[in-house]
Amino acid sequence: MTNEARSTPPPAKATLPEDIGMYLDSLRQQFPAIGQVFVLGADAADRAVSTWRLLAFGDQKVLAALRKNPDLRRESIDLLIVTDGDRFESVFEATPAGSLVAIRWELVDPDTATYGDGEAEARAKRVR
Repeated sequence: MTNEARSTPPPAKATLPEDIGMYLDSLRQQFPAIGQVFVLGADAADRAVSTWRLLAFGDQKVLAALRKNPDLRRESIDLLIVTDGDRFESVFEATPAGSLVAIRWELVDPDTATYGDGEAEARAKRVR
């Protein structure tokens, strides 16, 4: 058996509950500027959680439009929008703004990223 035959396929995207996936699909249809979406704490996709922390790449216009539409709020989702490639803000929560640089965001592959504070590292999996 050659090394090529033994190669493993790329990791699959994380799977979300159907209602969360449908919510994201709807958001992306309404706001085409929303690009990649990652679930923070990649193991969350493998267990039941009460609040999903999602990080979506968009822009300031998307963030402002989402904030103007309270009907899009879901109690089970903390949606963070990256507005300029680095800075992110929560759409509906009072969570302080943050920076991908500050949390040491690093893409491992197109569907996986790591982040953390230097002491603890977590994984994020792309879901859209």
